[in-house]
Parts: sequence; C-alpha cells; structure tokens
Amino acid sequence: MGCNYTTDTDCAKDLKRICSNLGGFACSENNVCKKSLLNATDSDNCCSEKCISKSSLTCEEQKGKLCDISTSYCSGEMIIASNTKTSFLCCSGNCVQVIQEKTCAELNGNICSNDQICGSSLLDAIDSSSCCPSTCITPQSNPCYGITCSANEKCVEGNCILKTCSEQSGYICGANKTCNGSLLSTSDSGNCCSISCTEITTESTDIIGGEISFKDTCIGNHYSLEFTTTSTGTTETNKVNYDVYYDSQKLYSHYINHTPETTMNIIMQQPYEKNLIGHTVKVILDPENLISEINENNNTIERQFTGPLVDLYGEDLKYQDSLKWIIFDLYRAPTIDYCVPFNIDYYVDEQKVGTSPSPFTSAESDSRLNWFYVYELSSGSHELKVVIDSTNNIEESNESNNILITTIEVE
Repeated sequence: MGCNYTTDTDCAKDLKRICSNLGGFACSENNVCKKSLLNATDSDNCCSEKCISKSSLTCEEQKGKLCDISTSYCSGEMIIASNTKTSFLCCSGNCVQVIQEKTCAELNGNICSNDQICGSSLLDAIDSSSCCPSTCITPQSNPCYGITCSANEKCVEGNCILKTCSEQSGYICGANKTCNGSLLSTSDSGNCCSISCTEITTESTDIIGGEISFKDTCIGNHYSLEFTTTSTGTTETNKVNYDVYYDSQKLYSHYINHTPETTMNIIMQQPYEKNLIGHTVKVILDPENLISEINENNNTIERQFTGPLVDLYGEDLKYQDSLKWIIFDLYRAPTIDYCVPFNIDYYVDEQKVGTSPSPFTSAESDSRLNWFYVYELSSGSHELKVVIDSTNNIEESNESNNILITTIEVE
C-alpha cells in the first residue's frame, strides 16, 4: 500500500495502522468479526481476533428471522445460519404468511363438526376453519379428552401414568454405574438415565430415611405426600433412587436430587388411586444398593395411616336446561385431613355419557360442593343417574348412598 502523505513521519504513522501491523485480521466478505473492530487504514473489517464464517452464527446473531417454509416465505434474501433446519430458513427480510388456496379434502384433512375436536393443529383450508389433519374426536368417546399429561407421562384410559424408561429414550444404569446426564422419572426404574451410564467407585456413606407426612394439596386424582432423608459420610449422594409401596404393592420408582437433608414429594399416581386410611405407605431408599453404605438397614420409611373413614353422597339431582347442566349437591363427611380421589360417572337413560374426577382440591376445601356435568338433553322424559366413586376406590363408612337417580322432563 502506498503512502500519500507529504512527510516521512506521516507515512510511518500510516504504516503502523495497517491491520496486520495492529495485530489484527482483515475479514473477507463471507467472514465476520465477533470481537472488537480495529481502526485500520487498509481494512474496514479489521478484527482484533480471528475472523469466523458468517454461517457459524445463528440467524438472530445475523439480524435475520427464522421462517417456517411450510407456512410462509421470505420477503428478502436467504442467509446461511447455524440454526436453520430442514423446514426453516433464515431471512434478511420478513416472514410472509402463505395464504392457503386448497380445500380440506385437497389437504387430506377432515372437517370437524361443532361437537367434535381435533387432536392436532388445524389446517388452513379455504372451505373450513375446522379442517383437521387427523381423525375428528367426539369428546365423550375419548377418555383422554381434556387431560394434559406432563412430558414424562402418557394418558391411558383417562389417566396420566409415567412412561417407561425406553418410552423416554433412556438408559437404565445398573449397580456400580452412574448417569452421565440427568435421571428420568419412569414407571419401571429409579435409575433411568437421559444419556448414558459409566462405571463408578463409591466410598462409605449412609442414607437415612426420615418420616412420611401428608401434604394438603390434592393433585388431580392423586394423593400428595412427602418424606425426608438425611445423609452422612463423604461420598457424593446427589442421585438417590427410591421405590414407593402401597401396602405390599410397588407403585413406582423415582430418584432424589439429594442434599445432606432433603424433603421429597411422593405422588400416589394413577392408576394407583388408593385410600390411605387403614393402609401403609412405604419408601425404600437405594433399593438396588447402588450406594455402598455404612448401615444398609435404615433405608426404609414406613407409615400406617389412621383416622375416620369418609362418606361420599349426593342430593338434589336435577337438569338445568338453560346451561345444559346435570347438576347436584356433592357431600364429603366427616371433615378429614387427607385428600379423597374418586371419579363420578353420569348416565342418561341407562347410557353412560361421561366421567369427571373428584372436584375437591384440598383436604381443607368445603365438605359440600354444587357440582355439574355439561350435557345437552333432547326434549322429552329422561332418567338421570349419577354414580359417585364409580370405581369403588374409596373405603367409605356408608357404601349404599353413592347413587342418585331422578326422572325429568325437558321441553
């Protein structure tokens, strides 16, 4: 590069400001500087560190927008970015929504009626706003309708139950192995790893079970209990497995992110809706003996629950035509200090039309609720029947008052 200054001193100063003399790197058109730019005379893109390819940056870092090519197109130029996927592109302009010009049939969809729902996102069809890519579902025929399960659960016959380790793409770590990722909550193992397992060596420690206590909050149709544990010794025991039993029946396995003193919630999950009174809940810590302990005989926590049996019953069954409600008064007596999970079935003219879970949300909630089920009746005479605790899940002081029957006239 030549010097245009009139004095040798000015030329020397100019040479010192060349990018390479400043210890910088001149970035080409396809590269970019992630650090600071230097004030060089021979380059407008003189980077204090090595230049990187633009394509290694995310779309957002390049001030672009990710467009879903299945529903939109780019109003500007396409940018090569590190986080573009098969169905997305990085756009220098805006993502413009594509206006669908096909009918539901041309999109291989099904048009759902007013009393049906779609189990997935609706398609944008020109002839219907209810175009479903899958089969339309009648709510009364789908026991999982309206039920949202967590990521590690699945809905089976209206109940959210834990998935197995394999269903969550996990790996079961056996004895003397540790999880390289995070442990997953599953129905078949308390040592299901999200990534992979490696061999471990352990020093002596001790995991000590505390006590089981009741938590007031009811989780859907589940009991919510908790237990405490403590640990001694030098071995890191931040992942401790445990099994939960109802009397002699194993319900499920889970794990604790353990600290020297830990309180852990137990969820008595469906289909294990169990009455607590007169029964025993047991927790066994480290059931597979993955941790070498000083004392292997203090890992069991057990509690037998005692108290009065509850009585569930209903009164004043009727139909509210303006709201399309089958409505009645639901009672729970006496006042108790534990949740009561149960289902309520509804019948019209001896035909079952639906089920709803227990409406009581905590042990402290009211012992009487004005409860209802939405169902539209045709005109004429109908027999209504409500069955409380339809699966006979709850051991009650009176089992003979759980059914309400009445005949009504609908205009």
